[in-house]
Amino acid sequence: GADLKISFSQAARLQEVHIYPTQPALGRFCLPAPETEIGLSPVVVAGVAPAGGLPRAKDTVLPALREAVGSADDELRRAVGGLQQVWWTLASCVVLVPLVAGALPTVLASHRAALPAVWTLVVSVGIGSFGLGAHLLVYRFLCSSDVGVSTLNSLQLGLALLFGVCLIAVGVVLLLFGLVLHDELRWAAACAEAAVTTVRAEGLAAPLGLISLSVAAAQGFISLGGVFLLECAASSAWLDWPAELPATTERDSEAPMDELAEVVPGGPLVRGLRRHPVFRWQMLPLILLWVSVLRIALGFVAALGRGLVAYIVTRWYFSEPLTAAA
Repeated sequence: GADLKISFSQAARLQEVHIYPTQPALGRFCLPAPETEIGLSPVVVAGVAPAGGLPRAKDTVLPALREAVGSADDELRRAVGGLQQVWWTLASCVVLVPLVAGALPTVLASHRAALPAVWTLVVSVGIGSFGLGAHLLVYRFLCSSDVGVSTLNSLQLGLALLFGVCLIAVGVVLLLFGLVLHDELRWAAACAEAAVTTVRAEGLAAPLGLISLSVAAAQGFISLGGVFLLECAASSAWLDWPAELPATTERDSEAPMDELAEVVPGGPLVRGLRRHPVFRWQMLPLILLWVSVLRIALGFVAALGRGLVAYIVTRWYFSEPLTAAA
């Protein structure tokens, strides 16, 4: 058969590239400082440099980058992707919160220490909320001077300010609530202690406690699974990698792109460097849908737990006690 010969041609072009200091941002990108001069060295004519100097990064590169990858949808996607950095913190909260907020007060109430348990719960939640809000405000203050955060993740700074102020307000209101309504808290502790004592005396503490812990564990695992699915949905994308045209003529202008990009008809395509991911879903509708589904799932588990508790209490209340002979 005839020999098929394929010739490749490549043209090399030398160009001066300006070098300037950068800092890491978004993993594989680097950003120049706002005052960095971007461009080639100015041409000096007759010993006089052109007026104005070179354009600075804050007027050229940073605004263009913010317009390209700094939209609200992009920032929400990066914020969701950053949840994997605090994955173990979320898992620890799933384990510790039910124990501290549920099991510990119940155990103290069963040993006639309901009032200290209620006060410990109110004070710990109030101080914890205040501390978390202060942490978010400090984080915003430290990151406000970071060029990468202010350019590409400015939404995080706004959310940190909003949630920080709200958490501090919740902590202060909760502590004031405990100081002002201390008599009501005393009555609530007395009622909780009487209820726990009755449940323990009738032998219902074990099944009711098991149901409570099971519901808390199920809600925790559902929440962690929901966060994992949200990260997967946020990163779901397909790759847009257009083909390059090595050589075209006017008669080839009506041919499809893939046919033009074939070096040999039926052979491999010539792909260029302009590839980028195209994400399947917008972040705001995705987050709203995720919150709705997660709320329904957690509500279903809580309703199932309340139904089991109601069934056990009903069987105990309406059942006749067994005699000694029985």
